[in-house]
Amino acid sequence: MLAATEADAEQRRMLPEEAFGTLAEAGLFRLALPTELGGLEVPPLVEMEVYEAVSRVNTAACWNLSAGCLYSSWAAAYLGDEAVREIFGSGGPAVVAGQGPPRGTAVAAEGGVRVTGRYGFGSGMSHATWVLGGFTAPAPEEEWRAFVVPKERVEVLDNWHAVGLAGSGSVDYAVRDLFVPDGYWFPLGRPRPLRGGPRFAAPIAAQVAAAHCGVALGAGEQALDAVVSAARSAGSPLAARGAFHRDLGEAHTRLSAARDHAARLLGALGDRLRSGPRPDRLFVQQLVAAETYVTEVATDVTTMAYRYAGTAAIRLDHPLQRILRDLLVALQHKFIADTSYDVLGTTLLDDVRRSA
Repeated sequence: MLAATEADAEQRRMLPEEAFGTLAEAGLFRLALPTELGGLEVPPLVEMEVYEAVSRVNTAACWNLSAGCLYSSWAAAYLGDEAVREIFGSGGPAVVAGQGPPRGTAVAAEGGVRVTGRYGFGSGMSHATWVLGGFTAPAPEEEWRAFVVPKERVEVLDNWHAVGLAGSGSVDYAVRDLFVPDGYWFPLGRPRPLRGGPRFAAPIAAQVAAAHCGVALGAGEQALDAVVSAARSAGSPLAARGAFHRDLGEAHTRLSAARDHAARLLGALGDRLRSGPRPDRLFVQQLVAAETYVTEVATDVTTMAYRYAGTAAIRLDHPLQRILRDLLVALQHKFIADTSYDVLGTTLLDDVRRSA
């Protein structure tokens, strides 16, 4: 169903109901939820592998899935008891969409705060039941917080017209003087888990690593699948072209090496969450740099596949043009910026200076 609805998703600029239903019925939106709320709370490496498998079929659907899993898990782990009962107590699939960075500002109000702000990239908003938004707390705290409210309390803006991830429905949304009761917001800069296991005590940057790595890896693998299938088709000149053989072998090796690097770090993250030590600054920065590297390699591999596929790949019904567009958009994400290498390099030099 995920593959069959890809073209429809791009035309609608959102995930079709059938595709969302497939993900929900499989229980995949429970992937990161705390176990006490019926979630699976899988280890980071398993989480990456699930996203990788879904993205190998449909990248935009996986983008929606990973965003829904992350934001829903944060609501489940960090919000007050009353909010959690309201969101997750119905038994149906409660899916949270939104944007975490503090695009909103707040003023104090009796029993809560009032938030005003405009947000972008509300991936999966069409099927979400609740919405998360980051904001800066009123003085004197001025900390980074996030609210979670029913979707009907925000203004959803139908403005998602993008070159890639077109089927993700990553629309803007806005709130004006929105009253958020205490218990329906939480500190996102330094979250304090009320439920769930050790993953929720990890920095947010570490929690999102499995999602970004899995999306990119699955997309790159899908691209290699497509170009190998094209090369094996009757009459294809690629089967006898030595340059293609060489580039295909290199692309496979690079993507495999990037996957192994991400898997090693995410496996180590799982070990640290279970038994310590807690992920430190250097380790988290290695994770963020790995997200960048994996997405860059997947984009390079897909570009190679697209070029060798020839004019067939320029048509909108061909998977390679879509995968390449999806990855080019994913590459623009804040956590994929190549400044992650600068930050990691600075920390590595600082560690060398301290140990000298």
